[in-house]
Amino acid sequence: DYSGSYDRVHSVWKWDDENSKWLAYSPITSVAQELSTEGYSTFSFVEKGQGYWVRLSVSGVPTSLSFAEPPAF
Repeated sequence: DYSGSYDRVHSVWKWDDENSKWLAYSPITSVAQELSTEGYSTFSFVEKGQGYWVRLSVSGVPTSLSFAEPPAF
């Protein structure tokens, strides 16, 4: 369950097809500055239909990735 996990977000990444490069956003100022120094551009909103990779801090890693049995139809 990731609800209420915003404080554990290290960075959010998305691929920019048009320019063939990664874009990154971080709510942590020091991480955002480091990403900028390393040459990553940022983005300021999440677009419908796009895929994103979210990196959580170590404290946010779930202990299990098991899922409940899907419902029978």
